[in-house]
Amino acid sequence: MEQMNQMQFGTVCARRSGLVQARFGTGRGLGEMLALWHRRWTTRRQLAKLSLRELEDMGIDPMTAEREAAKSFWMA
Repeated sequence: MEQMNQMQFGTVCARRSGLVQARFGTGRGLGEMLALWHRRWTTRRQLAKLSLRELEDMGIDPMTAEREAAKSFWMA
């Protein structure tokens, strides 16, 4: 396998970083995106555990809560 010098390595990293930014939004790093995904996953899991009374107290329709809780973590 071909050895990569520091300049080539830096170029590859910059390209990959650009791909991450292009895919996940300008100015957002991979760490921020992972934190957002974790927050969504945790919040939706907690939402799924709420009782009907708790949802009503917060003014959340049970069907809306169920739909939101069923979303994958990467979906807004």
